[in-house]
Amino acid sequence: MNNLVPSVSKIGNDVLHTETEPTFNGWDIPDEVALELIDIFFSKIQPILPIMHRPLFYDRFTQLEEQTRRLVSRRESSQDAAFMIEGIFALTARFSKAAIFHNSLVLDRGQVFANKAAAIKDDIIKTIEEPTLDFVKGCTILAFYYVVSGRLTAGSLLTSVCVRFAYDLGLDKVDEDQSLDDRTYGGEEAGYSDAWLRREELRRLWWSIWDLDTFVATLSRQPYAIERGGMKVLLPVSDQQWFSGVPIRSSLLEGEPLNLWRSLQGSPNRNPRAWYLVSNYLMSCIAVAGRKQPRISAVKKLELESALCCLKLALPASFQLRSLYLDDQTSVDGNWIISTHLMIIA
Repeated sequence: MNNLVPSVSKIGNDVLHTETEPTFNGWDIPDEVALELIDIFFSKIQPILPIMHRPLFYDRFTQLEEQTRRLVSRRESSQDAAFMIEGIFALTARFSKAAIFHNSLVLDRGQVFANKAAAIKDDIIKTIEEPTLDFVKGCTILAFYYVVSGRLTAGSLLTSVCVRFAYDLGLDKVDEDQSLDDRTYGGEEAGYSDAWLRREELRRLWWSIWDLDTFVATLSRQPYAIERGGMKVLLPVSDQQWFSGVPIRSSLLEGEPLNLWRSLQGSPNRNPRAWYLVSNYLMSCIAVAGRKQPRISAVKKLELESALCCLKLALPASFQLRSLYLDDQTSVDGNWIISTHLMIIA
């Protein structure tokens, strides 16, 4: 890597111009742009790929110098962290208003960062033994980038890598030691905020990988890499609750379709994304049944239809579309509510 960041950087087939010489940080983009892309991640990407704890991320990866906050330099970051951050840049570059991107096509802006992330990933995989969380997060972010960029094959292949490493880390059994209390779990951590924060991070990473696997496999009509059922992972709580560091109890996803509607009954967890994951799980069960040969029996079909009806009736009052209002404060929850309804009527 060059010792100086040039004032003109070539990205893809376009030349990105900067008016002033940027401060060297090792990321090949000016400090203010690097921090802007991180900020964009938490405003645009985190709501749909909620795997980063915002306060902890900023504490770890940003520094305050002369009353100006900046992203840590590349040389201060591990290979795994650099891989993850380049993936973040890839996902968020399209939303940037920075002058260096003005001569690039919006949808192509992230490609240079994705290429750098992929190169780092390939180097790490050559010698990897046990993956770090940063590395698995990086794989998840890059797979998500490929999928939203229309590169389904690349996204599917990398998602399978994410699944393998998720099992290696035991993410599918994060909460197998939790005790049941009125159908909710997590009481053991009530007095241990740090332990709860850490475990919630693992849960979120698992569910994001599960969601990616479900999406790419359903779209391509391929078998799911993650088996339906058998997961001992609590459904995720909201970002607001996670960021606040105050533990809240949640529930496991019921594995049997007819019992899915009970997954969040009586749970303090009101996160709309948790309901979305329940509905997505049921639709994946229906997709599996639809692929079987010979055709599913009338009894099984009736069971799945009943499961769908029960889930729809079990949705909380806040899911009523007639009373749904979207603005900057409610758009995240509102989008998960709408997505849940789309799953049910699909």
